[in-house]
Amino acid sequence: MRLPRLLPRLNRRQKILRNFLAAVLLVFLAWAVNDFRAPTANLALRWRAEEYGLSAPEVLYRSTWEGDQRDVVFRTEGFYGTARETRYSWLEYTESSFLLVEPEGPVVFLQESRGMDPEAVYVCADLPDDAGAVCALRLREIVNGSEFDETYTMEAEPNAYGLYRFVLERKDPDGHLNSPEGATLWEFQHAARGSVDPDFMAHVTVTFYDTGGREIHTYEKTLWNPQREE
Repeated sequence: MRLPRLLPRLNRRQKILRNFLAAVLLVFLAWAVNDFRAPTANLALRWRAEEYGLSAPEVLYRSTWEGDQRDVVFRTEGFYGTARETRYSWLEYTESSFLLVEPEGPVVFLQESRGMDPEAVYVCADLPDDAGAVCALRLREIVNGSEFDETYTMEAEPNAYGLYRFVLERKDPDGHLNSPEGATLWEFQHAARGSVDPDFMAHVTVTFYDTGGREIHTYEKTLWNPQREE
């Protein structure tokens, strides 16, 4: 004996709609299981900016992926900032808290948004004729009773947004976090978030040049010097 049909037979259009709604439901359930993380890096950046009451940022630079993380530099509503992006899997991104800087002139100095082991510093310049720059970053700290005092000199060219990425070359490439240099660089990263050792000092000088090699602008600032003046 044939059982009665409980559900009506669907036509082709209805089957397509049913399959589409089922796919949407599966995507939503997968998104919920993954804590509703942003499906794109740009959306993760925008959502984080909204937590600060800021509009969608304009991305000035993204580094290459280091495993599942990379750096991003952006600007929004008069602020410049950096953050650390994490990619958990395909269509799953989150954004770290922002390091925001309000410009005081045509040049803005920025640090990577990471807790330790910095790879570079950033400078964004709004200068009409700059084609290259040299950055001299001096760091000083007392480590285990001895003074670490070194200057990192770096060269770079701007990208299409006027952003310079100056790569920090270690004085001691084999040094670790507990070495004098490692401890000083760790302090440098944490100072950007307001945790400054009274023995720590950081000073930066950036000299900009035009295509002919002529100096056109110099930016100089003591970033941190809580204990003593230079």
